[in-house]
Amino acid sequence: MCGPLADGQKVTLLTAPGCWGPMITPALRAGHEVTQPLEIDGAEPGDAIAVQVVSIQVRSDASLSGTHKTNPEFFCCDPCSDALCRNCGAVNPSTYLQGWGEDAVRCSKCGAPVTPFSLDFGFTMAFDVDRKWGVAVGPRMAQDIAVRSYALARLPPKSRQHPALLLARADLTGVWARCRPFVGNLGTSPAVDIPCNRNAGDSAKALQDPGHPFHLPADDFWKLTDGHMDSPRVGPGCLLLLPVRIAGAGLYAGDVHAMQGDGELAGHATDVSADVVLKVRLVKHLSLDGPLLFPRGTHLPSLARPYSVRCSERLRQLRIACGQVDQVEDILPVGAIGSGASLNEAIANAVTRLALFTSLSEAEIKVRATLAGGVRIARLPGVAEVYLLAPSSVFPPDVRGMVVEHYRLQ
Repeated sequence: MCGPLADGQKVTLLTAPGCWGPMITPALRAGHEVTQPLEIDGAEPGDAIAVQVVSIQVRSDASLSGTHKTNPEFFCCDPCSDALCRNCGAVNPSTYLQGWGEDAVRCSKCGAPVTPFSLDFGFTMAFDVDRKWGVAVGPRMAQDIAVRSYALARLPPKSRQHPALLLARADLTGVWARCRPFVGNLGTSPAVDIPCNRNAGDSAKALQDPGHPFHLPADDFWKLTDGHMDSPRVGPGCLLLLPVRIAGAGLYAGDVHAMQGDGELAGHATDVSADVVLKVRLVKHLSLDGPLLFPRGTHLPSLARPYSVRCSERLRQLRIACGQVDQVEDILPVGAIGSGASLNEAIANAVTRLALFTSLSEAEIKVRATLAGGVRIARLPGVAEVYLLAPSSVFPPDVRGMVVEHYRLQ
């Protein structure tokens, strides 16, 4: 780990693109490339850390993405973890580039093309100078971008990935999209050695294969921290509470997306290099099963948004008018990230995590989320968010103070 970072300090993390670059770089044994873990001073298992995303500045000039297909002849068990050169048999071979396109990545030992992934339908997107918009470019410009892929990807100095821009795909052209950057992989280190893209209940299911080089039985999934969330709400202005599984916490970030709709239906989004500014606070003796998310007020489901002072006064008047209501709750928003093999499992997992945090029954969590909350899909097949307005009395005092402060500032 680098650090340590003191309680209440800010830090800027320079992140590398998450998916396609690592996916076409066989020597990387994960589908992402994340930052060096950061030690949080005083953090111990059984604690939590509160992470505020202060800002995200996209650095890349362009991004490439699309839907993927795997090439079974180029990997043993997991295309992200044990790439294979079918020509010379090297596992996770070092590689070099020869030109551009999907055959550009070559085995350093024998010179044969070697990549376990290829694009089924792909596009290259260029960003405006202010990183407010992106547009999918045509074949000629995609090729020009591929030739300058290293310069335009703006990879961090210690990044080991080949830039995905060298694939030069342009199956989609002329489509505009707004940039709404967020961090797709932001978490504390798990208590087990696994690839960073598998740190979630849905993507970790691949590790259950006994032949996987990072085999992890389902009974050990509690060691994960669900850092790989892919939630568009993990952007500037959000607050996260993250579990601590190891001494020092090992906070890391990566896989910033320039934009993504709920669900990440294509399986991949526009991965970019970015500067991510975080403010970190230590919360002692708060044992969490998984991440809790307090997004910007405008990103909450409409029914889960906190009440204004004016609205609270109206509720008091309503209580008096009805004559049958003993009290009106003082309530605050709370959301939990859940993950699993399917959306149903992910939602159930989020409900369980909320019940553990609030000490309310799962039945009550479901009722409250129906009356004054909602469900959001982060990623298919199985990362979801469940939100509700909960009694402020169920929050630990220091967390309650953070949440009150957080939503007053929105």
